[in-house]
Amino acid sequence: MARTPRNAKWAVLPLLTAIGMMLGGIANAHHGYSLNYETDNIGTIEGVVEEVFWSNPHVQYYVAVKREDGSTQTWIVETHNLRILQNAGWTRDTVKVGDTIKVTGYLGRQGRPRIAGMKFEFADGSVHSLFGEERTSSQ
Repeated sequence: MARTPRNAKWAVLPLLTAIGMMLGGIANAHHGYSLNYETDNIGTIEGVVEEVFWSNPHVQYYVAVKREDGSTQTWIVETHNLRILQNAGWTRDTVKVGDTIKVTGYLGRQGRPRIAGMKFEFADGSVHSLFGEERTSSQ
């Protein structure tokens, strides 16, 4: 049986370090809102929820927004992961298909129809926020 030199296991350390750094960069890019959103450009959209994606890594809502010409455009409303939403009091039924909602948040880069939702206003007057504001209701 051939013997492996004692220092051979240390020879792979630079390779493992490089792989770890690359994976760390990928994870950081994935979580960087500034890659998908203009964090200095907050806007509001209003429309009807068409689809709910209640799953990690980020809960998403697909909202039909009426354009000025009368046509509709589907916007992606991205929020946080399930744990953060649940800790903020959200459930699968907080936003449902068919709900009319107004969403305020960071707008998508380069005019893309997406928004990082921060504040959600519902037809009944209730407001749900993800960043420190308490949930309120007009009832």
